Amino acid sequence: MSEVYLELTIANIKHLERQQEVSFLVDTGATRAWVSKEIAESVGIEPVGTVPLELADGSITERPYGFCLFAYNGEIAAGNVVIGPLGCEPLVGTHVLQDFRLIVDLERHEVTRGRAMRAKRERQVLLEKGLIMSRDEQRAFANAVRTQLSLDREPPSLEEVEKALANLESPLSKEIITGRGER
Repeated sequence: MSEVYLELTIANIKHLERQQEVSFLVDTGATRAWVSKEIAESVGIEPVGTVPLELADGSITERPYGFCLFAYNGEIAAGNVVIGPLGCEPLVGTHVLQDFRLIVDLERHEVTRGRAMRAKRERQVLLEKGLIMSRDEQRAFANAVRTQLSLDREPPSLEEVEKALANLESPLSKEIITGRGER
């Protein structure tokens, strides 16, 4: 089986001018990214703690980690990186791959970008099930809360708020106000 590499820029989270392009070995069995001590020092990644890690051979080791920025195709993601021993090969794990919506094709030995539509589909499903409020319901709820917190008039009665939200016909909005919604 051939190896897959991903070119990323890694940067110091406080001093963006301290950055380096690095060829990372894609490791779908790892969760975290790793860089060698030399790369960490070059970019100025300071250890902020240690983390116990299980290595591929099953042994447990504790390694320092630090915060950094990763850049890929014009997009930037903040993350943490394990600081490996001198000379270790840079690895990129599932956290960074997910941050950039990257899909690893082991047959073709390539990394491609996934579409960013998932959150929208999930939101639609949650709306249909009445588990989240629509934008109109959010506005109505926010207005009801603002009105209740307003000092220039008496807060609306519970009945007034229930009546306003009943018009929205969302089980979640009714449950938030009355505690009697149906799911």
